[in-house]
Amino acid sequence: MAMGRILKGAALATLFAGGAMAASAPTPRLHPVKAYTIIYRLEGRMTGTETEHSDAYGYRRAVLSRTELRAAGRVVTANTRSYTIGDTTVTIDFAAGTASRIRNPLYDRIAARMATEKAEDFGLRMIRAMGYRPTGARKTIAGETCAVWKGPTGETCFTSDALSLEVKTTLAGMSITRTAVQVRRGDPGPASVYQPDARYPVTDVGDITARLRALRKGQ
Repeated sequence: MAMGRILKGAALATLFAGGAMAASAPTPRLHPVKAYTIIYRLEGRMTGTETEHSDAYGYRRAVLSRTELRAAGRVVTANTRSYTIGDTTVTIDFAAGTASRIRNPLYDRIAARMATEKAEDFGLRMIRAMGYRPTGARKTIAGETCAVWKGPTGETCFTSDALSLEVKTTLAGMSITRTAVQVRRGDPGPASVYQPDARYPVTDVGDITARLRALRKGQ
């Protein structure tokens, strides 16, 4: 699961996803595309598949992962579903039989920027801030055209409306490639992917910032 999160971070998809404002406030547009489903193939040290669903311009997002990570002579399998609605992400680990909920404390700031800035402009600005630059190269993947960006941990390929089609990542000596094999625009996926699973009671983890502070203290 940890490597899956690293990979998604490298893909920078979370720059276009987010959390919530008050229930009565308008839902902000956090991604240029209203709804989509992308199926990915993973190769390298991590193999398997991931399916990413997004709805309501990124306000709701879900990722289903079935992967195997090979490292230090071990094989670590993962079977998870995580979904974000508003400022809250729930991750269900089917193998472990657990579910956890964590809050993104940065969302209010991001949502406020979306009131005055287009999602694609904000995302590209953040990508540049993370050290990624366009290479000028272009690819066709799963029937879509994307532009290649190169950064500190590898390469990523985005469509003009911010769909991530390929990520090549090298971290801690491990190379992983995540490539789209199917893109379905206008398809947010089934409603069930954005809902809890009654078999797994959810444990609150707090917010991301608090969790990082706890990890630094060895808690």
